[in-house]
Amino acid sequence: MNNKSSIIDNGHNEPHGPLISVIIVTYNNAACLRPTLDAVFAQNYPQYEIILVDNASQDESLVIAREYTRPNYKIIANATNRGFAGGNNDAVAASRGEIVFLVNPDAILEPTALTEVARAFAERPDLGILGAKLMAADGKTILHCGGHIDAAAHTALYGIGELDQGQRDEIEEVDFVIGAAYALRRELWDRLGGFDEDFNPCYYEDTDQCLRCRRMSYKVLYWPRLRVIHPDRTQSADFAKSAAYQSPTFWWYHHRHRLWFQFKNASLLGLLFRVIPAELRWYFSAQSAGLRKFMLKIYYYTLRRYVARKILRIPAPGARC
Repeated sequence: MNNKSSIIDNGHNEPHGPLISVIIVTYNNAACLRPTLDAVFAQNYPQYEIILVDNASQDESLVIAREYTRPNYKIIANATNRGFAGGNNDAVAASRGEIVFLVNPDAILEPTALTEVARAFAERPDLGILGAKLMAADGKTILHCGGHIDAAAHTALYGIGELDQGQRDEIEEVDFVIGAAYALRRELWDRLGGFDEDFNPCYYEDTDQCLRCRRMSYKVLYWPRLRVIHPDRTQSADFAKSAAYQSPTFWWYHHRHRLWFQFKNASLLGLLFRVIPAELRWYFSAQSAGLRKFMLKIYYYTLRRYVARKILRIPAPGARC
């Protein structure tokens, strides 16, 4: 890939560089949307646009989004909930930027965030996907510094719950970064086909895209200078103890997409000699206690999907991959 991104100084400390498309997808996010939009419009980097897609919110999200009128700001109101993958695909398709920067509707950017994104891609031509240091609302507790995927596709976030004392301030190559604040070149987004909408409504679409990016020999990097406040409690260390985390809905989508992530991306030999043995080890471990009957439904669903997608070649509705 040619590295067209650059940051230059015009003598007045005003950075110029590639157009960055800030992508925001909302679904019932009225309670947190204003601080997110205010922070984007306060960026000190001049070359950006905002594409906001509302996924048929039932609260005041769309009303709040329409309070802002700027020439570089576009709103798309979907008639149905297109999920995280579908909503982002819609937004990127309507954007013009050389770099696309996905920002959750509850994420608050520092004023230098877009400048840092542009610099990162200018400095690293091998950079495929860029992830932020995500911080809790207190500004002191780390939520995300990239993540690791184990043999059974369970994910772990580096740094989560740690007090930030500079211990996570080195750029690091990681297995994946989460889509709360997540950037890549449009050329790569197009080559990857965007997000795979088979992962709708949520979970593993970003992990899947990071894996496919790394298979194309690009780096997935945690970039600590891109620091973002992400007060959503679902990303906090305490969320694993909450009722929402333990709900059947969470487990259904999490494990359904964890399994599909493996089945989609493995060869037949990989399934037989790597994926299935790793899954069996987890299934019969103490970690799966209380989930085994539930998981049988997931396995049945995954096998049906595998036959449909891989053997019969039936695409997912709206799928781009």
